Amino acid sequence: MLPGRLILLLRPGIRPPHPLRLHPRFTSTTSSTASPASSSTIAVAAAAAASSPLPLRLHQRFTAPIIRAVRWYGRCQLRIPWKTQLATSFVINFLSDVNAQLLFPPPPGTSGANEGYDFYRTFRMVFTGLLFAIPGNEWYTRISKIWTRYPKIVAVSLRVLASQLIFSPFFLIGFFSVQAGLEGGGWDGAVGRVKARLMGAWGDSLKFWPIVGAVNFWFIPLEFRALVGGAAGLCWGTWLSYLNSRGAVGEVKVEVRERIVELEEKAVKDVEAVKETVKEVKKTVKSIKDDTVN
Repeated sequence: MLPGRLILLLRPGIRPPHPLRLHPRFTSTTSSTASPASSSTIAVAAAAAASSPLPLRLHQRFTAPIIRAVRWYGRCQLRIPWKTQLATSFVINFLSDVNAQLLFPPPPGTSGANEGYDFYRTFRMVFTGLLFAIPGNEWYTRISKIWTRYPKIVAVSLRVLASQLIFSPFFLIGFFSVQAGLEGGGWDGAVGRVKARLMGAWGDSLKFWPIVGAVNFWFIPLEFRALVGGAAGLCWGTWLSYLNSRGAVGEVKVEVRERIVELEEKAVKDVEAVKETVKEVKKTVKSIKDDTVN
């Protein structure tokens, strides 16, 4: 039969003694002279409490799956970086265009206002993202391994500066060119799209990405930088999709205006031709009348 003290200690709701209290340094002289039964009781209770798993707290139940997913992503990024980056790019660009179409619908009265969701636009966004996923991953992987001998603040500043001066313009030119090509604009459409949208998008990039890059290079381990960049890229991709669609609408407006000008010029020429024809008819009628009188 168990002693009464042991039964109380093993009852639910009774907290086990702290391990430090069992240490000889924190025990009093009276505890050293305690009965063997009481010492063994405390030892058995502590062992039972250590062997029984404590229930997770409420916030741990929600954060544990997220932590496991993030760690799994980091392992995938180290083992199969290209496949992981392609899958990440697919999800990010898909959600970016969905957000852009839902948050920034075409204004009423435009050509796409009554057409509903544009699935081909989402395909163009995903295709362009997959095209630049591997170059982007290689860039950030390699740039993370240079300037390592400099102080951390200098190295991070150089990496952010190089990313904005080299990779960002390259990506934006490629993005708008591919988008214009997939829309059927050809070479002229790609050049026009880049001229119309590059500087504005680059200015927006300089306001957004240096902060993200500094946090990424300073605090985030290498295997998780693509994940953090992807989370920021979801917001950036939404904005790029909106800028690109706004550029396409602007180009359509320019084409319509040019067509209207052409029609007006043609109408003026036709009116002048009609006037000349009327003059010729009047001259002919007058000559006929003169011949009849004579």
